[in-house]
Amino acid sequence: MLRGERMVDLALDAVELIDRNLYERTCDVRWWATDSAVVDCAAAPNDIGVAHVSQTRVLLVDRDFRVIAASDGQGLLTEKVALAANGPRSGFQHDRAGTLVAFHATPGYETYRGLGWYGVILRSA
Repeated sequence: MLRGERMVDLALDAVELIDRNLYERTCDVRWWATDSAVVDCAAAPNDIGVAHVSQTRVLLVDRDFRVIAASDGQGLLTEKVALAANGPRSGFQHDRAGTLVAFHATPGYETYRGLGWYGVILRSA
């Protein structure tokens, strides 16, 4: 349960940064620098670090839950994430394969309300 809640926080961080970057038209990679697994893998790549990163997929999905950006470049505009249309704006669940799915709707940035997108992080079982 704690892992799922942490991934929800990370999904919120991801979508906030994406939203803000679109609003400000800037690139901000500080979020990645706060994830010790990514930092450790980048500092000293090895099979364990690569396996850890390969089990995690970060997505940006539109209000219809279609993938519009993916850390692995797969499923763009062809894949949909199974989230409830009128469900919560954030949370986590396990899909049929046991993958942990954490998500958070964009909260917007300052006076910008956002586009209804979600940050989603998938972590293989």
